Amino acid sequence: MDGGVFMRGINHAVNHLWENLFPEEKELQALFTCAIFYVSRGKERVRWTTFSVGSKEQTVELEEKGFRLEKTFTLWNGTPCVIGGCVPKEDTQKDRLITFLTAIFPAVSYYFSFPNEGNTNKYTDLLMEVTKKFHVSMRAGTVLKKMIDALKEVYPTSEVMLYLAQEWDVQKDLPEVPITYGMALENEAVQEVYLTARIHVENSRKGWSILYIPLRGQQGVYGVLQLSLPHHHVYHPIAEDFIKTLADMGGKALENRELYKSSRTLVKDLQLINETSHMLNSKLKVEETARNLEHQIKKFIPYGKTIFLMLEEDNNIRPLTDNFYENKELQDLAATVFNQFHQKTEAFIFSDIKASPCFQMEDYQSIMAVPMMQSREIIGTVIVLGEEKEAFTFHQFRLLQSLIEHSTLAFINASLQEKLELMVITDQLTQLYSRHYLDEKIRDSLQKDIQGTFLLLDIDNFKQVNDTHGHQVGDEILIQVANIIRSNIRSGDVAARWGGEELAVYLPRADLHAGKKVAWRIVENIARETNPPVTISGGVTTWKHGDHVSVDLLVLRADEALYEAKKRGKNQVVDAGVLTEAKSVDDFSKENDLSRGRDIHNR
Repeated sequence: MDGGVFMRGINHAVNHLWENLFPEEKELQALFTCAIFYVSRGKERVRWTTFSVGSKEQTVELEEKGFRLEKTFTLWNGTPCVIGGCVPKEDTQKDRLITFLTAIFPAVSYYFSFPNEGNTNKYTDLLMEVTKKFHVSMRAGTVLKKMIDALKEVYPTSEVMLYLAQEWDVQKDLPEVPITYGMALENEAVQEVYLTARIHVENSRKGWSILYIPLRGQQGVYGVLQLSLPHHHVYHPIAEDFIKTLADMGGKALENRELYKSSRTLVKDLQLINETSHMLNSKLKVEETARNLEHQIKKFIPYGKTIFLMLEEDNNIRPLTDNFYENKELQDLAATVFNQFHQKTEAFIFSDIKASPCFQMEDYQSIMAVPMMQSREIIGTVIVLGEEKEAFTFHQFRLLQSLIEHSTLAFINASLQEKLELMVITDQLTQLYSRHYLDEKIRDSLQKDIQGTFLLLDIDNFKQVNDTHGHQVGDEILIQVANIIRSNIRSGDVAARWGGEELAVYLPRADLHAGKKVAWRIVENIARETNPPVTISGGVTTWKHGDHVSVDLLVLRADEALYEAKKRGKNQVVDAGVLTEAKSVDDFSKENDLSRGRDIHNR
């Protein structure tokens, strides 16, 4: 063949390729801001006609500075050829060029493989239609449907079945095509094709040829297409190449969708972890850290029950989840989880906990548990429970692990901050709160509560205890008294060391009756439980909404009542009555100073 005629024929073929293979210019520009596509032949890389989008200035710059990608194929006469493209160097443009060339390459390679059959035959036209659909759709099902439609057009009496490795969302696009998910199948031919990525042909006794064709991508096999043809169909190399090329397009469509989905998932995961890290870096308390982390976990596990548990220094469990101590089942679960971690300090997931003898749960069937680790020591755990079997995916499990790993330091910092704050507001000997902290809590209650009661307590004859038994025993008595007080008040009440042998308790929202009841209980228990035995006297005062009160006024009234209890014989409680404006702070101050001067030696 004359060289000039050959080149004109090739140029005509390439132009025809560009016209029929590429989507509309608007669609192409939606994919690429600007791009150049070309086909070169021979070792000298002689370029045939070029297809481009974008302005002339943009495309000239692409030739020198753009991102270039090429794929090699061979002409029917053995001449090596390249199809390539250039796009701007942005990551999204690079990714789209890789996907784009991967998609069109099977059709290009096929197009130049069979010159004797005519490059405009129905096979190449169908391939180009499928390729165009690949460009404009991110749905794997849409591409697979086009692929199967092309097969049906060439083989109208054929039967198609798909075996897909994963549960891709393709059913709605392929309502009439039987689909089986997962490759652990009884059909040995399907398994062989999936593992070897090679076409397998069987002849049935019913007059059918059954072809098993792998749906291949660049990174693996994503399924198997089963094509059943009557024996009278002529099956020759061109037809085999056509079917193989179509199947490869289907495989690449699945791969493209999977990579797109994976990249989107990865971006979301990184955003979630980054967002969580920023959020937890703020100075939050331990409970606030748990609540915020639970909110983040709900974003990717919306239907699970999340439980946060911390281990204290004495190995006691500190729940950061409501109603933990009211639920025996959760307490048993926590013990089992920590026992698992002590045996093997690794996160675990069970899809059916009822099948495991370790767990006994009525309302839940799935569990994920991730340990919080500090210097190889377990400091806590996050547990997520699901009501159904197999409620969680492996991806959710991995993401939970990553999230807890990034969050553990925030829990450690919050816990250390909590301990530091506790040291500042806690009396070192008695472990009761400091007077300064108590003052703050009373002021806060005066602002937001409708009433409250204040108790001022003083150990009777404490100087005599120190003189008789020594200051070490005196300190032990203070610790005993503090523990008794703590065990006789609510969790929301505040007990403090007021100074020396004086202690104080504030009961927010409690009335005078409740306050006196608590005070008498403390007095009676101290007389009964201390060793050596001591007694205590108390003064009680209360306030209600509408009273013009202050911390100083509460203290002065309670001190007046305490003095009266001492005067009446000690080991008792006297109440100062409901506060009114009958006396000013100055009046109480004068009386208090006088009383202290008269009888301080009697305390």
